[in-house]
Amino acid sequence: MNLQWISVKDQLPENGKHVLVHYTGGNWIDRDDQFGNECLVAKFERNITAKDRPNIKESMRGRFTRADEFGNNLRGFCWVYSGHSLFGQDVDFWSPLPSLPTPP
Repeated sequence: MNLQWISVKDQLPENGKHVLVHYTGGNWIDRDDQFGNECLVAKFERNITAKDRPNIKESMRGRFTRADEFGNNLRGFCWVYSGHSLFGQDVDFWSPLPSLPTPP
């Protein structure tokens, strides 16, 4: 199986899509991983960037979600997995999930 790794600098997945991600930092990095295999399946969640915030309804401007560009999240998206999330900037590459095997 050959995965197609895509840089987040080149393209992002569709909103709500589950993909395989390679992450480079954050609170969940395994310091014992000598091979750099920090990968997991996560759902891409896009929301509001700092640039877009002034354009939203005034009553919503003070509300923030984990996917907003705010605080420690430097992007207007995040990567959600198992009830946790990685900041947008913590992922450097992603890949579409391969098809599941067909039972015999």
